[in-house]
Amino acid sequence: MESELFGYTEGAFTGARHKGKVGLVKRADGGTLFLDEIGDLSLDLQSKLLHVLEKREFLSVGAVESTRVDVRFIAATNADLAQRIAADRFRRDLYYRLNVATLRIPPLRERREDILPLARHFVQKSSQEYDKVINGIAADAEQWLEAQSWPGNVRQLRNAIERAVLLQKSDTLGLHDLQSLTRPDDCGAPDAAFQLNVMLGTGDDVIHQVTREVLVHAYERSDGNQSLAARLLGIPRTTFQTYLQRFDL
Repeated sequence: MESELFGYTEGAFTGARHKGKVGLVKRADGGTLFLDEIGDLSLDLQSKLLHVLEKREFLSVGAVESTRVDVRFIAATNADLAQRIAADRFRRDLYYRLNVATLRIPPLRERREDILPLARHFVQKSSQEYDKVINGIAADAEQWLEAQSWPGNVRQLRNAIERAVLLQKSDTLGLHDLQSLTRPDDCGAPDAAFQLNVMLGTGDDVIHQVTREVLVHAYERSDGNQSLAARLLGIPRTTFQTYLQRFDL
């Protein structure tokens, strides 16, 4: 990884190229270098990256003189860097040096309105790649896609669609086509299970309380999307709206 980032000189190690290698940092000189999954970088490389950020110079593997660069760094991670810092797996000084501006990209389960546009895009892209004629996704399959939590986010959704398109023999992706190619743990449970604590014999309308709590949970679980909440409850959207009015939600 060090030679990929910083390059190496001729004869730096056994098997090195005759003329050495220019690393990614040098190739990005005057531009931007994107480092994905920065949280997985070793502590040794974290130290060397911090040096580049602070001094704007680096030392190639086998080199005796530093190379000056002017590079903008953008780093991404799906790890909790605060936890890694606490566990001494990520340098605190590097974290604060990188954390000049932060952009949080919510997981797919928090932006369900993006699921279907992405799925349709991946259907079109995979159809072209595998020379398939897929016109779209069936309505029940779209509902199923929206209800999943997709712990692997966009990559997982793309792979699921790609598998389905690759093996599809008709012109429409149906519910069975997606479910049959996806293990139960692939998409994650729709996170709809929850516990109710009910006290009987209190004189209160328990049915009213239970119904209201189920409605609230489904509504919160769907981030205020009434259509999705109704599908989670297995009732029509109009019925769900009636319940909302009845329970003043």
